[in-house]
Amino acid sequence: MFNRRINEIWQKTLTNGAEAVFSVCGLYFYTKLKPTFDKNMALMTFSITLAFLVRSSSLVGWVPLALYKVFSSFDYFCSIFLAGICIAVPVFLSSVLADSMYYGTFTIPQINFVYINVVDNISKCFGIEPWYYYIIELIEFVTVEKGFFPVQMFGLSLFTLYQANGLIPLQSEGTGSKFQTLLIFILSNLFVLSKIEHKEQRFMTQIFPLFAIYWAFFWLIMIRFSKRIDQL
Repeated sequence: MFNRRINEIWQKTLTNGAEAVFSVCGLYFYTKLKPTFDKNMALMTFSITLAFLVRSSSLVGWVPLALYKVFSSFDYFCSIFLAGICIAVPVFLSSVLADSMYYGTFTIPQINFVYINVVDNISKCFGIEPWYYYIIELIEFVTVEKGFFPVQMFGLSLFTLYQANGLIPLQSEGTGSKFQTLLIFILSNLFVLSKIEHKEQRFMTQIFPLFAIYWAFFWLIMIRFSKRIDQL
């Protein structure tokens, strides 16, 4: 919200901004999941489905997160399957119905998206960038504000170490989880998007807010550390 580059992108490309908002909402409810079909499961599925309808590539980061839950417990598999049937499918079909009525013929935009960008690779006509494009752009994004990059990377490192040691509690369990949810979500998006020849900075919009979380986590730890120093 307070990063100039995020605001610039969101103002120019509303769909990418919507994708980011729905993805962050989905990640929030993901941290509250329990192996049952409840409100959090329903809201997470609804958020992911809306993000998918806005941009089909938004599913990339969710695949490893979903597989982790599915293979961790059979109850998770059942609840995720039920959420897909009760939430994702009806919402998706509603979108297909609306698009078909608008265009006057049966239309599934997500299939067109994959066919044009992956199968025919027509998007390369808009420009081709090297595989490391998103890495360079990500560094540029976090260095927009002076001193943002070192704070960002230190925050990422701190968050990763804390989570690796189970020091970040999940709201659903009240205990620490060592599963690197945010990091896996980010790396999955960067890996898959880097495979597509046509690249734009706005395609990374849904992972930008996660780096803001790392930035905030750094300052949270620093404030706690300074309070402990004052108490000595």
